[in-house]
Amino acid sequence: MPVEIRRSVLFTPGDQEKRMLKALTLPADMVCFDLEDAVAPEGKEAARQLVRQVLDANPPVPGGPDRCVRINALSSDEWRSDLAVVMDARPPALMIPKADDPVTLARLSQELAEEEARVGLHPGSTRLYLIVETALGVLRALDAGIAVGQRLAGLLFGAEDLAADAGLVRTPSSVEVLYARSHVALAAAALDVPCIDQVYANFQDPAGLEQEARQARTLGYTGKMAIHPDQIAPIHRAFTPTQAEVDHALRLLAAAQKETHGAFRFEGRMIDEPLLEQARRVVRVARRAGMAH
Repeated sequence: MPVEIRRSVLFTPGDQEKRMLKALTLPADMVCFDLEDAVAPEGKEAARQLVRQVLDANPPVPGGPDRCVRINALSSDEWRSDLAVVMDARPPALMIPKADDPVTLARLSQELAEEEARVGLHPGSTRLYLIVETALGVLRALDAGIAVGQRLAGLLFGAEDLAADAGLVRTPSSVEVLYARSHVALAAAALDVPCIDQVYANFQDPAGLEQEARQARTLGYTGKMAIHPDQIAPIHRAFTPTQAEVDHALRLLAAAQKETHGAFRFEGRMIDEPLLEQARRVVRVARRAGMAH
């Protein structure tokens, strides 16, 4: 199962230096500097240079958020220019919007290897997060992940672009994207990578956000996108196990170490390997949150 924990991914416009610098001080698990939707066409080049400068001048610190850069869609004329500039700062990860063409994604991976060689990085060291946000992307999610191979760091589900692409009517329940949302989560599970849920647009509704995040967790998601710092705490609450869940998982794993049979009885339930793996997942997330050692 995935070792990396990505409960919250905070998006920050790549043309706003103060917001990017603040994001690096926040408790999000990952911050993503955005060169795509958040930046107007005429501001793309200036934003590239600014993102490179911010990454160069602010190296990672222990306990700080991981970083990535969302480049422009591979169907545009901008993404190669993005790479030519931001790779100078050696970002650990890139985020790819509208990732629905495995052939183009494989080509990106090859060109990225050339950029890595140019800046002195080991080929394949830059990880890729794929945003699944078109009808074709949902149907090809597994193939898209396979296309980038060992670079794949996770899948993200983008409901708003999908709704526009497929003509869906957005509702508060998100029932219209339930199939697509579940499909992407299953693809991520098959690829053994984290899966990040859709944006909750109303950043002044923490209760609604937390409810939607908890629903996403039941579907198999490991985290959620955030568009405002106030969304980090509700997201973390939803995707961090309770102390009771952690204690139960630790007791279960301790009991399993004393058993010699494949299945055994524990606190009124029969336990087998799938339940043990669920307990291990709870402990992994809890350790990331500082709840278990």
